[in-house]
Amino acid sequence: MVNTSRIQNLLNSVRFILMIDKPAIVRDLKFYIDFRDHLIDGVNIREGVISTYIETDTHYRHKDLYGYVSSYGGTKTIEQADREIVTDMFIIWDTMIDREEYKDFWDKIDFDSEDWKRKEE
Repeated sequence: MVNTSRIQNLLNSVRFILMIDKPAIVRDLKFYIDFRDHLIDGVNIREGVISTYIETDTHYRHKDLYGYVSSYGGTKTIEQADREIVTDMFIIWDTMIDREEYKDFWDKIDFDSEDWKRKEE
């Protein structure tokens, strides 16, 4: 299993920044890292996905944000593919933070979308 602590720490920093200027309707925001396997044209593809969970008082939404891929097989292990993916994630998110590209995050969230699920009482 690949160590995701560096990218998770970076995502926690983004979460902290976003929660400071969150819309009043938002109660919680979390980022997750998930790995998925695909077989495309006979090639094993490993996908690392950064997703978000947003919660309001009455609804929640889980949404994939970004996917990063690496092939594996032959002499390249799935662990090596995972390390490449996590490195790419870290570099890209570190650059996004430096450029403050997270500033429009809340503007991109459609709170009126049908994708929101009602929380159980």
